Amino acid sequence: MMTFFVILCLGFFSRHVYNELRDEEHLLHIAHGKVEVEMQRRQDAVTRCRRAVERYREIEGRIHGHLVTLGGLTRSRGNNTARSREKNELLELMRELEMVKEHYPALKAKDPYALLMEIIQESGGRVTRERLNYNERVYEYNVMCRIFPYGIFAWIFGFREEHFPAGAR
Repeated sequence: MMTFFVILCLGFFSRHVYNELRDEEHLLHIAHGKVEVEMQRRQDAVTRCRRAVERYREIEGRIHGHLVTLGGLTRSRGNNTARSREKNELLELMRELEMVKEHYPALKAKDPYALLMEIIQESGGRVTRERLNYNERVYEYNVMCRIFPYGIFAWIFGFREEHFPAGAR
């Protein structure tokens, strides 16, 4: 009877340890997924913002060119049709610039390059935070796979330590 009780307790304990190891492994996989999601979000945000800034810069350059041409026509008292054509093109470019700002509202409040730097910094911070969380999960999982008696059951059930990503130590 006592042997049966010991085997039953050992069975319950091994099931408990197995479930804890499986939970830690699951949390580790979730943390890894969050790192990948944040890296993809960073890539998408930076790409979108970079395109908006490049478009903004291109339109700004064209506006500057038309302003220089219009200033030259005004000083030299050039013909009115050329001046009105430059004004119309300038107005069209201003509308186009407003469309870019409407598409990317953050451009209204900030300098485009400052916005790009801010987005890079924020997304980099989110990636760093998730990498730190992942490294913490790897550490906790590896400790659980090493300590007694979990280490014995980890070996029996086939749980192996995870390696830290390169440069994460």
